[in-house]
Parts: sequence; C-alpha cells; structure tokens
Amino acid sequence: MGKAGGWYATALRGNADRRDDGAAVLTALLSAAGVGLLSAYVPLLPAEPYVVAAAATAPEYAIALGASAAVGQTAGKLVLFYAARGASSRLMPKWVLRRVSAAALAAKRRGSSTGGGTAARWGAAVTNRVRRVLDAARSPWRAALVVLVSAFAGLPPLLFTTMYAGRTQMPAGAFAVLCLTGRTARLIMLASSLEWVLRCR
Repeated sequence: MGKAGGWYATALRGNADRRDDGAAVLTALLSAAGVGLLSAYVPLLPAEPYVVAAAATAPEYAIALGASAAVGQTAGKLVLFYAARGASSRLMPKWVLRRVSAAALAAKRRGSSTGGGTAARWGAAVTNRVRRVLDAARSPWRAALVVLVSAFAGLPPLLFTTMYAGRTQMPAGAFAVLCLTGRTARLIMLASSLEWVLRCR
C-alpha cells in the first residue's frame, strides 16, 4: 500500500509539472502572437528580437514561437490591409486610422520634397517606391511575389506594401496567405538560427 501511494504521489507531481510546463508554453506562444500583432502597427517594436530571445530559452519551441508571432503579425497587417481598402471606419481604432490617413497622404504627395517634416517625406518616398514596384508587377503572380518577398525580407517594407496592396485588386485572402507564408518563414528561420549557430560551434 505504501509503495502504491508513493507511486501515485509521484504521478500526481509529474502531472502537475506537465500542466505547469504546458501553461508556460501556452503563455509564451500567446505572448509571441501578441508581440507580433503589436509590431504590425509599430515598426519600432519588431517581433524578431523577442522571438529570438524566447527561442533561446526554449529552443525546442522555436518553430512554434516563430509561427505564433507570424500569425499575430499577419492578423495586424490584414487589419491595415482592410483599412487601406476603405473598411477602416468599422475595423480600426482611431489611432490606427490616423496612421493609415498619414500614409495615404504621403502616397498622394508622390515623394514631393516640399511640405511636411522629414518623416513625412521619408514615408512618401518609400510609399512611392512600393507603388512603382507593385505597378511594375502588373500580373497577379508578380504582385504576389512582391508581397511574399516583402513579408520575408522586409524589402519593400511590409507596412508600406500592405498599405498599397490594400488599394489594389489583390484579394484579401491571397494577401493573408502570402503575408503569413513570408512572415512564418522569416521568423522561424530567425528563431532557429541561434540553436543552429550553437550546434556549429
């Protein structure tokens, strides 16, 4: 009876530890998704450093962390995509609406060096470059490639690519798939890079 009781107590402790580990993993994944969502709106708070740091503490979950952050980023970019398409009044808070309006104004200026501050001129220049790139990619497949490369490499910047793509005929579903694919590949690669470097040492 004593041995059975000891085994049962050990099993209970093991189950409790697994529940604690599961809760910690779930918290980390939700945090990665939240950081990804926030970074979709605030480029100065990128998700990449968080994902790399989180993966360094739990390398066995590097892929899941990268994918979670990618889902969060894609969700945020999709909201911006719809906002640029004209559904912003229903979908977005006022502070994001102001951001979209500022980007639209910068696009209308077409890179003019007059008026506005340095940030406005920089935003106009980048937006116009994105516009020219997407306009040059007149076929749907070329436009899709531009979005995919932007999502993976960050060139052109994904924020501006999203703003402009929302004003084109690209389907929202296609944009979401391309954005998620590129972001997932990018963040998983970065999350796994530290473990790979350590193995090579």
